[in-house]
Amino acid sequence: MNNTLKTVCLLVIFSLLPAALLAAKGPRIEFEKSSLDLGTVVRNSSANFAFRFKNTGDMPLRITEVRQSCDCVVLNSPPKEVAAGASAVISGQFNSGSYMGLVNQTIVVGSNDEKSASLLLTISVFVEQPMQVEPANPFFIFGQGMPEKATQLLTITSSDPGPYQITEIKSKVNFLTGKIVKTEKNITTIEITVDFTKIPEFAYYFLAVELGLTLQYKKGEKESHSTNTLITIFNGAPHN
Repeated sequence: MNNTLKTVCLLVIFSLLPAALLAAKGPRIEFEKSSLDLGTVVRNSSANFAFRFKNTGDMPLRITEVRQSCDCVVLNSPPKEVAAGASAVISGQFNSGSYMGLVNQTIVVGSNDEKSASLLLTISVFVEQPMQVEPANPFFIFGQGMPEKATQLLTITSSDPGPYQITEIKSKVNFLTGKIVKTEKNITTIEITVDFTKIPEFAYYFLAVELGLTLQYKKGEKESHSTNTLITIFNGAPHN
């Protein structure tokens, strides 16, 4: 074989090496989606999620780490090893707790895939208040020549159209009370009363107090949701 033929043969062999190396690609992790939108939940509730992935490589895939960004995300036990060509899931539960509005949390997944040794997964969820209070910022004004007591109506709208009831109205002070006037479908009207004669003198110019509301859903598994409404009281009399 002459030198020219040898050179041609070597070039052909070396040209085939990259393809052979690519064929032996080891473990490969590929997720169907790297982000999930869990929709809308209310406070103090939960939503399940599952990220599906596949080992598209030709060697076993080892999951070395699964770590969440917040304790509000509870992960199920992840698979330790996934055979070549097999599929699995990273799953868990998001607990809304006292969050409000749009919430984004992340999950880090580590593996023996040299090309994707660490991947970031994202879950998004919108947490809404289980009950909306109107007016949102109720206030009272009192002073000389004004009545000793004043009342105001609050409208409580449940975000869930299903059956429910207000089970508790709690005030932290003795001069603020509340009672249910009526309930129609998912709307409850509450009458709050302030007795100005019981307001302590040290708070006689301005104070803000909380009225706590607990909403109980009548479902198979009952759920309780609580909220606090801030009520502001002003002394409208002229001060020296």
